Amino acid sequence: MSFAIVGIVTLLFIVFVFLSAKSWHWVNIVFLVLTYLVGVGTVIGAAQVLNLRSKEVLALKQSEERLLELETQLDEALYGPADSNEYGPKSLFALSERFNQQTRGNGRSWVDGAVEQKESNRVFQFSAESPKGDSMSDMLLYVFANDTILDLEGQFPVLYVGTMRVVAETDDSIEMEPVFISNQELFDNADGSWTLFEKMPSDRHDAFLQHAGITKIED
Repeated sequence: MSFAIVGIVTLLFIVFVFLSAKSWHWVNIVFLVLTYLVGVGTVIGAAQVLNLRSKEVLALKQSEERLLELETQLDEALYGPADSNEYGPKSLFALSERFNQQTRGNGRSWVDGAVEQKESNRVFQFSAESPKGDSMSDMLLYVFANDTILDLEGQFPVLYVGTMRVVAETDDSIEMEPVFISNQELFDNADGSWTLFEKMPSDRHDAFLQHAGITKIED
């Protein structure tokens, strides 16, 4: 639209200059043409600057609105709903608090380690996410086999294999001898990944009863 207007004005200007050439001196005509060209260039430049500024102002407004939206989402993810006087049940702070309550006193743990059979012992290979760290010589460990939980991604230590003692170690692996085996099948078929705990994780009071198949205790 703007180019059409400029085109019409230019056409009228050419007609005016052509008619004026009959009575004007050529110097006046050249000055008028140059003045017109400068004016048109200035208008076009100003229009382009205004257009660019309008786009940048709109982009800035959209960015500020997006920033405010993301900050609101971040606060909700960290703390829960803004109108609540306590952490939301699915907020990061609430989940962290629950996790700390569940894992308090558990000691160190080493997750997702590959297992190999070595005669009657088992060799645990530490994963990159859970390196060995300090010496574990003669340490008593509580061993769990990893498995899936419902539709959650990844695997978790859910099956208690037994208690084992470290009898040898390298920089990235340890050899363990069995002390008490709760699940002989998992111990014999160590083809998955295991997780080791320095202290036995807290569990339900009837966990061992369920493992033994006892559903009712007689008086």
